Amino acid sequence: MKKLFSRVILALVLMAAMPAGRLEAQSAPTREQVGTVLGTPVYRDQIQGGNLPQLFITPVMQRYHEVHESVLKPTPEERKAVQEFDRQRHEKEMADRGPGLRAELAETEAELARLRAKGKLSDDEVERVDELEATKMAREADLDDDGGRLAVMMFEMWKLQRHLYAQYGGGRVLWQQMGVEAFDAMRRFLEDQEKRGSFTVTDPSLRARLYSYWTKDQPGAEDSPDRVRKLLLAPDWIPPAIAAAPPPTVDTDRPLFQPGAAPGSPLASPHPAPPPTKQDAVHACFANQRLLLSAIEMYNMDNPTMITDLTPDLYLPESPLVQGGYLEGPLTLPDPACRYSSTGDLTGDGGTITCAVHGSIPTN
Repeated sequence: MKKLFSRVILALVLMAAMPAGRLEAQSAPTREQVGTVLGTPVYRDQIQGGNLPQLFITPVMQRYHEVHESVLKPTPEERKAVQEFDRQRHEKEMADRGPGLRAELAETEAELARLRAKGKLSDDEVERVDELEATKMAREADLDDDGGRLAVMMFEMWKLQRHLYAQYGGGRVLWQQMGVEAFDAMRRFLEDQEKRGSFTVTDPSLRARLYSYWTKDQPGAEDSPDRVRKLLLAPDWIPPAIAAAPPPTVDTDRPLFQPGAAPGSPLASPHPAPPPTKQDAVHACFANQRLLLSAIEMYNMDNPTMITDLTPDLYLPESPLVQGGYLEGPLTLPDPACRYSSTGDLTGDGGTITCAVHGSIPTN
């Protein structure tokens, strides 16, 4: 369950991929410390792409859940109730909507088969195939009965988020990939943990980037009492008896780590991350290139004057990619000599990004 909870936490805070691995050892260079998490130093060379939440927030959230597991972990009775409630909901929904959903799925599959049988398709037909594929996947998901497994998985996150909402002052909520997040309460929780020393960020620009998820505009965040109740406090997929019970509260003065605690102790600090290897720098550089390509593609979709080539000013703080929210902040370079440029037209399929030190992402 700890592995499952870790994956859920990683989805909530929307994280970038980590390096593929440490493939070689080398002597440790001088490292610039930019903060701490649970008493362990965090170094600038660990920042790769958009992984700041992974470095600072994920360990704190996981430790918070572990320290207060006795009240935050779902009980076997709760799991059983959620699973059975979801099974009954699915049966009722299929009795009402099942015939229509199956008919729509059959029509979608038939139209897909007709289009694919034609061979070469027009641009409009290709677009129609994409729409039909999306509809097919949606109807298959509607009809699928997973035995309540997804509901049980989401229940653990729901229990944590409802707790944070009650413990840290309510506020807006926001629908995310793994369920509804207590948006404002989550920020207050992090600010409280920062004051208590669970983590520190000594670089003001990095701290601003870490909190940018909460400080930038979030159009989907909602605070009307009715919507908060329907989305978080008493959603229709939670058994009414569980939703009606008071959310658990904890002693927030209880520390998440203890300086000097023996390794293996529940309050011990994590082991410091080793210095990055040359291969880590390559992976971090390629992650930056992917971020740039994605950010430029989104920018070009939103703006009439498109970016056709990459210049160094486009990944600095004042760039339109950063100011417009397409990049969460200026890129952290894995090597001081990294300089990104482009070949070809970035508005088309032939444009690529390359680094003066590490080259381009391999195509094979």
